[in-house]
Amino acid sequence: MASEPIYAGHTVGGADAAGSFSVAFTIHANERHRALTGLVDTRRLYSIVPAPILEELGIKRADYQRFRRADGFVRQLGIGLARMELQGETAPVHIVFGDDRQETVIGSLTLAVFGLAADPIQERLVRGLMTL
Repeated sequence: MASEPIYAGHTVGGADAAGSFSVAFTIHANERHRALTGLVDTRRLYSIVPAPILEELGIKRADYQRFRRADGFVRQLGIGLARMELQGETAPVHIVFGDDRQETVIGSLTLAVFGLAADPIQERLVRGLMTL
């Protein structure tokens, strides 16, 4: 029996797979960088980094979007473009300027950019199949 493919930006075992885990990554901007740890959450589209960290690195807000939090609160937040290093690879990603100083998240769009999927059982990122 053939196993189901694992798609980049998704969770191994499907969206309902239990568990969450954190991974290390680095944001690079304007000759500066910042090493961070973020919660991998494929239910969230964008990655989130606290606004003061992105501002300190000199990353600018390129756009603003409305976002609904899990508690139902709707907030307009900035989105910027930054270079992220994740598992030894570097790529440009869109990052939300988070309004919670404690919340750092790696979302599904970022995982898809890197061709990765979340494996919450093994608490690791794995290569995923890209789609066109």
